[in-house]
Amino acid sequence: MKKYILLILFLFLASCATETSEELPTDCPPDCSGGSDSVDLEINSPQDIVFANDRMPVSVTLVDSGESSVEYGEVCVTGLDEEFFSGFGGCNCQSYYITLDDNDDENFEESLINFDTTYVSDKASGNHFMTFINRYTYTTYAPFEICFTNDLSDSSCISGNKLESSSSGPLKVTSIQERLVPNGNAVDLRLTIDTEFTGKDNIISVDDVSSGSCLTIPEEPIQADVSIIMFGVSNDCGTLNFYEDQDYEASITCKLDNFLLDQFIDNQDTYDGWVRIDYAVEQKDSIEFKVEE
Repeated sequence: MKKYILLILFLFLASCATETSEELPTDCPPDCSGGSDSVDLEINSPQDIVFANDRMPVSVTLVDSGESSVEYGEVCVTGLDEEFFSGFGGCNCQSYYITLDDNDDENFEESLINFDTTYVSDKASGNHFMTFINRYTYTTYAPFEICFTNDLSDSSCISGNKLESSSSGPLKVTSIQERLVPNGNAVDLRLTIDTEFTGKDNIISVDDVSSGSCLTIPEEPIQADVSIIMFGVSNDCGTLNFYEDQDYEASITCKLDNFLLDQFIDNQDTYDGWVRIDYAVEQKDSIEFKVEE
């Protein structure tokens, strides 16, 4: 009888161990699906009609449909007249974050922002406009596969676009080109990374995300931080510089030195890694609503 009890207990523990092993909600990188989706702003309130002598809620939902978490975001509301909407004149901002890595987090995939309600004056009858400004940090990932060789004259190994995919987001990596430079019994790696900002919104400085202001003056160049992750190590590559008159296209060459030649199997081997680019985005959405008595 004891043997049966022990067997049942063993099977129960084994099933528990199996159930607790689960994958993270996103596996980008290294497997990125691509696309241009990132964070969408959905206005919950106000809607088309609000009523005078009542309190008007102001609420938005931020939905992350891309492949990067938002470490820090800020939503601001402006455009309302303090005379008609008590406590809501000027600029009002709230911060948020969204995670794609923890499905137990209350801000998994989306974040709900409720501003303080505002009292609508009996003199507010008519049409009104208000603008929602959403600024957030975001990351683009670009997995690649590069080739190392002892024979630097073998162009078939290092030629071609090494980019495998670019993660979903407004900033895209369009090409990764490889070059090997001899350095004694080693080689130095040069990766030239081409990018473009294709989003319908604006790329902005990361510092502007937490400005707490509804009016920012863009300064060029707008910079994005670039790093390369290989062999479990993150390598800082510097910054991309974006200019509007260059259609927000930018390139950078990342340098990784001293890869020993004798580590390559059969004089040639391929290795995986990915590019990480950190930047910030701003989107604006204006709405019109009517106040009725």
